Amino acid sequence: MEALISEPAVPKGERQYLIKRYYLDWEFAPDSLPVKKGELIAYSGQTGAGPPHLHFEKRMPSNLPLNPLTNGFPLADQISPEIGAMAFVYCDSNSLFPNGARRFAHNVKFNKYEKKYSFDSTVFIQASFGLEIKASDYIKPGGAENNIYKLRSYIDDDLYFESQYDKYNYDETRMVDLSYDYFEAVKNKDSWYLLYEPAGGHFSASKSSYKEGGIFPVIADDTYGLHKARIEVYDAAGNMSELDFSFYVAPLGPFFESEKISDSVFYLRPNVNAKYLDIKDIAIYGISGGGGYRLINPKRIEPKGDRNYQITLPLGEQKLKGFKVKVFGQSGWGKDDSYVALDKESDLKYKFDYQLIDGGILLTALSSEASAPSPVIKIVYEDGFSRRLETLPIASNRYAAFYRDVEIDSRISRLELYNHTDILCETKEVNIVMAGTHTEKTTYRCNNDFRFTYTNLDFYSPAYVEVREWAGWVPQERNVISRIYGINPTIYPLADAVTVALNLEGKPYEKNLALGRKINKGGWEWIKPEVNNGWLSIKSYLFGAFAVLKDTEAPLIKKIYPAGGGRTITNNFPQISCRITDDLSGIEDDRNVTVLLDGRWLIPEYNPETTELKTYPDRKLANGKHQLEITVMDRAGNSRTAKSTFYVKDK
Repeated sequence: MEALISEPAVPKGERQYLIKRYYLDWEFAPDSLPVKKGELIAYSGQTGAGPPHLHFEKRMPSNLPLNPLTNGFPLADQISPEIGAMAFVYCDSNSLFPNGARRFAHNVKFNKYEKKYSFDSTVFIQASFGLEIKASDYIKPGGAENNIYKLRSYIDDDLYFESQYDKYNYDETRMVDLSYDYFEAVKNKDSWYLLYEPAGGHFSASKSSYKEGGIFPVIADDTYGLHKARIEVYDAAGNMSELDFSFYVAPLGPFFESEKISDSVFYLRPNVNAKYLDIKDIAIYGISGGGGYRLINPKRIEPKGDRNYQITLPLGEQKLKGFKVKVFGQSGWGKDDSYVALDKESDLKYKFDYQLIDGGILLTALSSEASAPSPVIKIVYEDGFSRRLETLPIASNRYAAFYRDVEIDSRISRLELYNHTDILCETKEVNIVMAGTHTEKTTYRCNNDFRFTYTNLDFYSPAYVEVREWAGWVPQERNVISRIYGINPTIYPLADAVTVALNLEGKPYEKNLALGRKINKGGWEWIKPEVNNGWLSIKSYLFGAFAVLKDTEAPLIKKIYPAGGGRTITNNFPQISCRITDDLSGIEDDRNVTVLLDGRWLIPEYNPETTELKTYPDRKLANGKHQLEITVMDRAGNSRTAKSTFYVKDK
C-alpha cells in the first residue's frame, strides 16, 4: 500500500472511491502540504517486497536520487563494515584455477590488534584477473544490513579501482548488473562487489586509473612476481575496514616436466617458465588404487643441480597409479603443478559434461581410474572446423577446460572426448552459438517451432548461448501445451530484453494462453504474449525454460470474514477479509479484485505476498442483514465470485 496522505480538501480515501482503484500515484504541488517537526505525515504501507515500509528519497533537480546518508541526513554510526571473503576471477578466454573454476574465493581473517583483515597465504595467479569482495555494513549491532558506500583497491600502493555510491541514474538500471557478481547474487543470494569493470559497459559509480578497468593484466615479464594489495571498504559515515593481501603472478602452464628413468625412478626438470618463480621447495604426492593423494617421504626427493630433482617412488603391494608435484614459493604461495600418470592402459574410459558460464564453455571430465592421463576435448563446428583442448587435472580423476572464441561465428554442433591414445570416449550433440557479436537482428531457431531473436545490444559482451528442448523436470505439466525449450545459461545478465517466440502449431489462440518462463520456485512466470501468424512472442530479460501455458482454473477465495450462512457479528465497522490464491497466471493488480458490500464498491487491499485481501466498510453498518460479494479474475481471464450473507447486531 502506498502512503495515504490526508489533504483538507480531499477526505481520506475519497480519490480511491472516485476512480475505484486501491493504488494511487498522487503528486502534490510544492508547499501545498506544510508540516511541522514531530507531526505525523503518513502511515507506512506494504507495496513491494518485505515488511511495511515508507520510502523517503532526496533527489537532484534532474530527478537523480541521492544517497541521503551523505546528502544531509547522516545517521550515527561507529561500526566499520564487515569483510567476509574475497575472490579472484580470471578474465581471459581459457584459464582455470586449480579447482577447475574461473573464480577462486578466499576466506579472510581479522587481526584485532592491527584492526585489519588478511589472508593466511599468498594467492598464485597465472592469467589476467579481477577482484571481488563480500562485504556488508551495519549501523548498529544486530540491525539491518546496508550496502557499502565506497570501495577502493590498491595494487603495489597504486589506486587501481574505486566505486562510490552517491547517486543513482535510472538510465543505468540494467548496468547495475556489472557492479556486483550477478551469478552469486541470483544463485546463492550473496552480495559480492566487483572491483573491476567486466566486459561490455561502464557503470558511472565506478572508475579505474587504468585502461583495463581494474583488471590486472598478466601479459608480460614485468607483471610476473610478488605483488602487494589492499582493499578499503567504507560506509557512509566514513568508517573504514581494510584487507591486506599478496598475490604471485606467473606464466601459464606447469613448471616441471617428468622423465621416466626406470619403473620407480623419475627426473623432474624445470621448463622455461620456472625461471619466473621464487621456488622454495617441492613435495611429491602419490596415489594408489583407492583413496586420495598421500605425501611421499621427502627423503625420496634428491636435488640434482639447478631445480632438477630425482624422485624414487616406493614399490610394494600398494602400487602407485601416479603422482603429482606441489611447488612452494619463498613468497608463501603453493601450487599443484605437474600430474604424472604411471598407469597408461589404452582402454581407460572417460566421460564428460559441460556448462555455459562466464560467456564461455566450462568442460569437466571424469576418468574410470585414479590418476589417468588427461583426456582431450574437441570442439566441433557445423562447418567442419574443430578446436582441440587439453584438459587440466584438478583431482585424482577429474579434469577441466574452458573455451571461448568470439571470432568464430559458426554454430558449435558437437563436443567430443578422447582419451590419451586418441580413442573417442564420448560425444555430445549440442546447439551452441556465440551471441552478441552482430548489430543486425539474429534469429536462432530450434525444431522450426522456437525462435530466439537478439542483437549485440542485448548483451554486455559476446557469450555462448544454447537453445535446445528442455529435458528437466516440468512443473504444472497439465498446464503446458507445447514443447518446452531451454535457453542456457539460465543465469546470465542481459543489457536489454531478447525476443522469445513459440509456434502454436496450428492451435487457435485463446485469451487464457501465455508464454511462460520456468522459475526457480518450481512454477511458471505467466507472460502475456504478442500474437502474430500463429506465433506467441515475448520480451525477456532472463534466459531459462519457456513453454506455451494454458490456464483454465479460476482463483480460489477462502476464509471469508464475515463468514456466510446467516451468522451474526456485533461490530458495525468489521474488517472484511479473505484469502485469494491462483496457482498459475496470478492476480495482476487491484483492478482484478472487486468487493461489493450491499452493492457498494469498497477499496480492495490485496497483498500477493500473504495472499490476504482486506477492506473496511465506508460507513457504519446498520443492524440487520448484509450481502458481501467478492469477485476475483486472474491474468488468464478466469473469474470466481464468492458471496457471504451475514447479520449485524449491536452488543
